[in-house]
Amino acid sequence: MILGGVENRMKRLFVLIVSIGLLLQSCAKDGVQTPTALSSYNLSAYANDELVTYNATAIKYGDTVLDIYGVWNTNINQTYILNILDIRLNNNPKVVGTYTLNAVSEGQYYAYQSGTTPPPYTFYYTSTGNYMGSVKIFSYDSIHKTISGTFNFTGFNMSSNATISVNNGSFNSVPY
Repeated sequence: MILGGVENRMKRLFVLIVSIGLLLQSCAKDGVQTPTALSSYNLSAYANDELVTYNATAIKYGDTVLDIYGVWNTNINQTYILNILDIRLNNNPKVVGTYTLNAVSEGQYYAYQSGTTPPPYTFYYTSTGNYMGSVKIFSYDSIHKTISGTFNFTGFNMSSNATISVNNGSFNSVPY
């Protein structure tokens, strides 16, 4: 009986040690963050290390401008329109390629509450001549009307002189 009790305690101790090990392993952070592709979202990026995901839509204005934006539902039960990119295509009929985000082709990170006309913006950051980035469009399907790519940029807020780093961004099969 004593031997059975010791064996039972050893099993419990083993399970406890393994559980703690698994818990600590799941909390480990390797310093490199990559957006997790969530099956219900087609755009993800990190904005100052905070993961932002939402369903994006693109609007193409002729052969010159492509805007990527979406509806962003917050954790405080408010819905915002979140714009992320305003790409100047410079009449490039192929669209696929790498574009510099600066004051002309802008990386934008701004939001305004749904149902209002901007402004007032909840926040507004944009790339400028000093704060730049890039967007790489690797898929542009004119038949199915979708676009995919990656992006990163540093945005600047002229009101507060603050910057935001938007990185590891990707958009997949965004309809336009």
